Amino acid sequence: PLPRPLTWRTLAAIVAFYAACLGVATYPVVTTFRSRLPAIYDPLEHLWIMRWNKACLLEGRLPFLCPEIHHPTGAPLGYFPPMHLESLLYIPLSFVIPNDVLCYNLIWLFGFLMMGLGTFLLCWQVLRHRPAAVVGGLLAMLSTPMMLHGHGHLETMQAGGFPLFLVAWMRLIERPNRGRLGMALALYLFLVMCAPYFVVLSVIPAAWFLLWRIWRAGRPGWRPWLRARLGWLVAFGALALPCLALLFANQLWAVRHGCSLTRPSWEFARFGAPWWAYLTPTALHRLGKLFAYDLYDRAGHGLCVVECGSYLGIVTTGLLLYAAIVRVRFPRATFWWSLLAILIVFSLGSFVQVGAHRVRLPAYWGYQVFFPFRLIRVPARFNLFASVCAALIAAAGLKHLLARDWLRPIRGAFVAALVVLSLADLGMVPFGQGVTIPEMPGCYAFIKARNPRASVIEIPLFPSGPSPINSIGGYWQSLHRTRSTVGYSGHPNLAWDCRVFHPSPFNVLRLQDPGYLKDPGSVAIDLLPRVAFEDYVWLYLTANQFDYVILHQGPALRPEFPVHIDQIKQQLEPAKVYEDAATVVYDRRLLKPPAHPVILPDDGWRQRAPWRGRLTCALGQTGGLTVYNPDPSTELVLTLEATAFRKHRTVRLRSGNTELARWRISPGDLRTFRSPPFRLPAGLHALTLESDGQARVRHHRDAPAGDKRPFSLRVAHIDLQPTPQVAARQP
Repeated sequence: PLPRPLTWRTLAAIVAFYAACLGVATYPVVTTFRSRLPAIYDPLEHLWIMRWNKACLLEGRLPFLCPEIHHPTGAPLGYFPPMHLESLLYIPLSFVIPNDVLCYNLIWLFGFLMMGLGTFLLCWQVLRHRPAAVVGGLLAMLSTPMMLHGHGHLETMQAGGFPLFLVAWMRLIERPNRGRLGMALALYLFLVMCAPYFVVLSVIPAAWFLLWRIWRAGRPGWRPWLRARLGWLVAFGALALPCLALLFANQLWAVRHGCSLTRPSWEFARFGAPWWAYLTPTALHRLGKLFAYDLYDRAGHGLCVVECGSYLGIVTTGLLLYAAIVRVRFPRATFWWSLLAILIVFSLGSFVQVGAHRVRLPAYWGYQVFFPFRLIRVPARFNLFASVCAALIAAAGLKHLLARDWLRPIRGAFVAALVVLSLADLGMVPFGQGVTIPEMPGCYAFIKARNPRASVIEIPLFPSGPSPINSIGGYWQSLHRTRSTVGYSGHPNLAWDCRVFHPSPFNVLRLQDPGYLKDPGSVAIDLLPRVAFEDYVWLYLTANQFDYVILHQGPALRPEFPVHIDQIKQQLEPAKVYEDAATVVYDRRLLKPPAHPVILPDDGWRQRAPWRGRLTCALGQTGGLTVYNPDPSTELVLTLEATAFRKHRTVRLRSGNTELARWRISPGDLRTFRSPPFRLPAGLHALTLESDGQARVRHHRDAPAGDKRPFSLRVAHIDLQPTPQVAARQP
């Protein structure tokens, strides 16, 4: 008999069943749905993005650059995941539900249910067997990649659009017409709106189905078969490309303004899934907890288990083995088996270790020749799509089993047993960290009352990556909207890191040193060998237009390692205007201007990285220097310890159009260069170091901290002192 058609009531019942199973597999999330997030760093970043998209929509502003975080450079939104679908869900939800945690968790729930329902529809389309399709959807929804990404990767876990797109794509390739073209295009755009990774990951299954159908058409028939579909494929690409350009306008804007969105090859190679991950439970699974040690941690994958964990589970693996041994027949079986193998191989990353040898895999060649692969960091995320294929084949095996001459109650009990076993095996109880968002301290309201247009630096200062201050403070920023240094993105904001973090006197790496301010009158900070701390702080805050310093001293934003903030509090005490248990606020206007000449690197100075045993800074063709001179009658000398990169360089020191010094700097060892004595009027000045060219980075070992932009010099020290002091130090 023909299977009964699906109705909306049937689909609603299946979704309700999946929701109940998810509640069991992720307990106690269901009890803390209104108050707790599964993690803290990524979920708060995602909430900030969704709130920023909402603010741009309501305020009628372009979202390309956010000037409110990573002050003073701002943060290009191309560095962040776009969160298209998630924002479309969050914005209407937030108008009805004023609880961001609940809004986030509803979108989280939507992602799981969409994966289950999407895979169910795929299994139904292929197998036309309702119980098998229901179990297939459940296995995909509870798959290890979904459960692990559910711990914080809100956009990546929205992978339920993949099975829907694949059904539409297969229908388009088989019998193209306008309706199927429109459906395939709409579901493709829906898929890439879920997560930008899927722009690249979806290419592999789509291309493989096309190649598989060409192979199935046979040698005499493949040319006319392909010719009949070539126009439809061109139409799909012609319609998809402008839509993708619109969806990823933030990324295109960032690239247009000099931001690099490509990932280094070492990072791509680092985040592959080990082959045994598909058979091995993680320490978060019940079965994994029975092991004497964490297998992923022992193999060096402990820190990235969320990305590389791919365990298929007992039920999925058992049904796959049954389908393979019995050679279960179902529509396009060779395609589904081959696609599963291809996706698993791509998820392994660039290399697989065989004894003492590293064998290159297709993902390596994909990274070398297919540029979009350079935009992704984690090839292991192919395991999301592999889980869908595995669930479909497992459902085919289950359909074959249920076709045996069993009594109906036995078939029902068998399916129920598989569901219970899947919940017990793939569930992660307790699920997540169950984190509450810390309450925002009162210092922001205090600052807004004093100066509504103020900008603040929040310390200890971390780089633009994840940290308690950047994550929690970034979410708070979306509430108080004060311009701040907080916030973190998927890509490092190099412009901000180089201008604000590296030269900062509040750099968290410096605050780890208990002897950092042992002698505040002579402190080594960044490229400056010695400078008075209070002089440098005033110039740093003034040059970067920070009105207030917020020192976080409460436990909510405390780093995971010890920092010595008491020495900072002692030095800034005269400027204190506010203090509570969580924060201390200092007003820059209450600090004294420098009593000595002081210099600060700003624009053009790149990443700091070790070179030949010294910490050096790469300098582009030009580098800005902000100088404060308290005494116009004092003659100054600028000292530079540097070497040229690859070629001899003529370097000039300018103040406006006036040349203050000129040097000929050669490649090789670091050398010291001194300017002739010069004078500057009292006050702030902008000087420029200008080279006659810069060289391209040809090898990754020459790239400072992985930054492959061309540069001219490596600089170890830069100093500005009155002439007598310089003379006294000369041998």
